[in-house]
Amino acid sequence: MPYVEGLPEWSMFPDDDSRRTAIEQVERGMMPRSIKDVVFFIAVVIVLFFVPWLVADFLASLLPPIGAWNKRLTWVLAILGYTVLVYLAIRRDMPKALRGQLIKAGVPICLKCGYDLRGLPADRVRCPECGRAFDEEVVQLIRTAASSADSPL
Repeated sequence: MPYVEGLPEWSMFPDDDSRRTAIEQVERGMMPRSIKDVVFFIAVVIVLFFVPWLVADFLASLLPPIGAWNKRLTWVLAILGYTVLVYLAIRRDMPKALRGQLIKAGVPICLKCGYDLRGLPADRVRCPECGRAFDEEVVQLIRTAASSADSPL
């Protein structure tokens, strides 16, 4: 999956099964859930397609006329532009979505900056990297990890 390659959050999952589960949950969460969401999704697709198409049409008009190839070039550039925009949109939101899945998998991580919170003392309530206050679920993960680290084997 190219939209998760290179993301530090991807390597923080404990195993491949948890990675697969996380990506399934993220992809399921991307699906529209109401009529309003479907209309918004269609509007976004139209905008993300027609903006590159208009740019491609403008660029093709700058080329010398080459018959039917100008229109074909416009469509190729529009589809390429659409693909790039969708990839960038998914890639932009993927780290935060993966952070939420990491927390569900029991890995404490800051939702805002992605700082790995494993090994923090149990009394910490803010991220040492960005200063964001932790959600209750993250505080519980930190406390559980700290108490298991303190207990003798």
